[in-house]
Amino acid sequence: MAQHTSAVLLTDGAGQPIPQYLDTADKTDSPQGTFKPLTKNQPVQLAGISIPGGLPVDLQGASISADSLSIENVQFKTQEVTFHDAVTAAGEGTPFTVGAYKTLTVELYGSSAAREIKFYGVSASGIKRSIQGINLQSLTFASSTTGTGEIWSFEITGLETVIVEVVSVTGGAVMVKGKAVA
Repeated sequence: MAQHTSAVLLTDGAGQPIPQYLDTADKTDSPQGTFKPLTKNQPVQLAGISIPGGLPVDLQGASISADSLSIENVQFKTQEVTFHDAVTAAGEGTPFTVGAYKTLTVELYGSSAAREIKFYGVSASGIKRSIQGINLQSLTFASSTTGTGEIWSFEITGLETVIVEVVSVTGGAVMVKGKAVA
């Protein structure tokens, strides 16, 4: 059965709550540990935290010292993606391996007079299934389009692969490029 430990709410001179942590090594107040104020003078050791595979994040412009952490110009990890580059025939193009990426923005453009594009995701089972994206101009959801000059956004967390298939193209070329963001 779970045991609960409670602490008196500590406040500063203005009555604002002071963040606290449970020091499990100090058993002064209870068998579970002692609550202590979380300040820069009392470092907290985090143990047992593991993120398999990690989440790649660029900390461009970060400077770290013993007393503080200063982060400026933080950029999330991004990757340029090209599914189709000036194609004039139907095809699945280059699939995108999702990895730790969470969102995908795709732009459809080119000189074609007509085209049909379908959006697919592949998850752990390996089965290719239609996925819904949102057209950022019209704010409509769909798993395919016949438009051009469009930008689509997809939530891709949990997928293994994203495929953008050119089903048909007439009278010119189609470009399908985008950016994935972790």
